[in-house]
Amino acid sequence: MNDMNVPVYVKVNDYREVAAAIDSIKNRLSEARQALGRLKELKEQEDSELQSWEATVADAESKVDEIEGALAQQ
Repeated sequence: MNDMNVPVYVKVNDYREVAAAIDSIKNRLSEARQALGRLKELKEQEDSELQSWEATVADAESKVDEIEGALAQQ
């Protein structure tokens, strides 16, 4: 016989404690899910800022190379 089909008998007080524990776990999981969502948003913002900084640095390098090339021609 499959163990999942066997009836389980639990005292009412024990059931209430288990139900309260499950509710607490569900609340904590919800909080964890929200925290992960916020972390994901922060990571996306950080990635965007890093891309912007990389573009700024690349632009500055390009301008320095142009100036260096102009000075070398003189």
